[in-house]
Amino acid sequence: MTAARGRYLVFLNSHCRMQEHSLGELFRSLSSSAERAVVCPMLCDSEAKVLSAGNIVFKDADIARYGSAQMSIYAPYVNYLRNTDCADPKCFAIDKAALCRLKLSDLSYYSDEYLLCALCLHLWYRFSLQTVYQPLSRVMLLNSESAPEVSALSRAEDRRKLFLSFTNELSSHHLFQNSFDVRALDH
Repeated sequence: MTAARGRYLVFLNSHCRMQEHSLGELFRSLSSSAERAVVCPMLCDSEAKVLSAGNIVFKDADIARYGSAQMSIYAPYVNYLRNTDCADPKCFAIDKAALCRLKLSDLSYYSDEYLLCALCLHLWYRFSLQTVYQPLSRVMLLNSESAPEVSALSRAEDRRKLFLSFTNELSSHHLFQNSFDVRALDH
């Protein structure tokens, strides 16, 4: 990260292909507001179906994706710029200065999904820096079986750690609609 000379860093899974003009849209979204730290594109498959349009974090620290594999990339629901709780780890752009403000040693998770979620939440709760979904930037997932699956036990531990890190914030967050009982995290 310190060797990077640009203002922004882009992380792209090796099994993804960024579509034409997508990189420029990510950078335009980041540079258009000083309150933005992370921008994520629309993640789609080869059949023009949405896989992810940003992520939401519920009060029990469960993570869900906006969009679904049955939704067309042209659906109005996924075609507007909006704030989101966190990006999908397969592709996102981040302001390098914002990333440097965090103590990355405090973020130790098994799954890249929970690591990125914690990073986005830290940026929001510590520095009021937003994560934004930009539908004009599209990334196609070429192979859905690209990464080894994190074990269920590791994901449960990550979820518990995220919950414990953000207990006060998660309980009062306006986007949380999940009615799961948080005591289930202890099992």
